[in-house]
Amino acid sequence: MNSENKKKYGSDKILVIILIIVIVIAILAIVGKKIVANNSKNEVLSENSGNVETSNNKSDPEKLADLKKYDGMEISNSKIEVKDKISRFTATAKNTTNENKKEKVAVIVYYDKNGNEIARSAFTLLATNAGEETIIDISTNANLENVFNYKIEDMPENKK
Repeated sequence: MNSENKKKYGSDKILVIILIIVIVIAILAIVGKKIVANNSKNEVLSENSGNVETSNNKSDPEKLADLKKYDGMEISNSKIEVKDKISRFTATAKNTTNENKKEKVAVIVYYDKNGNEIARSAFTLLATNAGEETIIDISTNANLENVFNYKIEDMPENKK
């Protein structure tokens, strides 16, 4: 190879690298715009702990924010989010007893402003050591936009 061909080969290599970098940046920009667009479409019912906010203010943030108790656990930081017709309930459960809690299946019952049951969701309350916390994270296709309150109860087979 003569020196002229080496220079041409080197400059072709640089052009290919630059082209690859430009393509990668373009793809990242397009994907980033789609992520931002999807996030702006999400209907977030709760951004703050315990608050449920809808466009027509159907909910009661204070009822959701109320500290709930279930089987020696304090349930706090409750929130509901609806995205793509899927409702998601999250909360923190703290074991307030001096005993370690075993994993347990329970049911959350959601109520509207008139105290009527909207839906039920079974979930597993994870094993939790005394004084420690765990997260409750439930997704359902039930519409939870009008939830004013909720309670947690035993599954029928768990009742004594």
